Amino acid sequence: MFFINLNFSNTNWKSQTILILILTALVQLSAAFITNIITVMLPNISYDLDISLDSLNWISLIFLMAIISVGIPLNKCISQWGVKRCIRISIIGLMISLILTSIATNMELLLISRIIQGVTIAVMCISIYMMIILGIPNEHLGKTLGIVGSCGYIGTTIAPSIAGFISYYLSWRYAFLIIVPILVFELFLIYLIKDEWSTDKKALDIKGSLIYGIMVIFLVFGLSEVDDGLWPLIVGLFLLIIFIYYERKINNPIYNLNLIHNSNI
Repeated sequence: MFFINLNFSNTNWKSQTILILILTALVQLSAAFITNIITVMLPNISYDLDISLDSLNWISLIFLMAIISVGIPLNKCISQWGVKRCIRISIIGLMISLILTSIATNMELLLISRIIQGVTIAVMCISIYMMIILGIPNEHLGKTLGIVGSCGYIGTTIAPSIAGFISYYLSWRYAFLIIVPILVFELFLIYLIKDEWSTDKKALDIKGSLIYGIMVIFLVFGLSEVDDGLWPLIVGLFLLIIFIYYERKINNPIYNLNLIHNSNI
């Protein structure tokens, strides 16, 4: 039998390092859980809010669009504004969005709450790995990444079962609220962590961020739509060309294209 030894009794970890481990593991679990609960609840949501099947796809699609479109632009923002501060703000925003989802009475409010969930989860997932890299000693870094990654898989695995059980016996609305107590506990752990990690503030590439976000939205929409996906895909590819051209001309791009350049060629 294979097993992983998670006994930390012989290590010299400081209390704050253990807090970082617990916090990042719970955040990863929460993010994975929320990302994967929606699938089993779509039939009940469709029946309760009288949503057509075509419109129902937007509940999942707009969530993914939000995550992808802000992932890279927010990377530098988080490092400048403060990792711990961004985690705190994103957790509060996620709690508000989950409450909005649970009380949604129409498609518009549901989509708005899903957009907020996508953005806040993107911030959370980026921030926790920054916190791990900056706050965990190198000798424990591999073990920490393994534990946090495993919590993500646990959240992915248990989310459909728990959400389906709650949705069947209670309501799909309660399934979004079940993770809120864990988020409250995460806020308490953040309060116990004293350090903050941030870099020197530099000019942010706002124009590049906007171009990137709009480009991703058009590309994802074009690839997901069968009938009307050609024109958004063309617009997305056109914006990709503009994005590459623009990023090569500025000093502080949101995406350093030199990372994919082979200097030996």
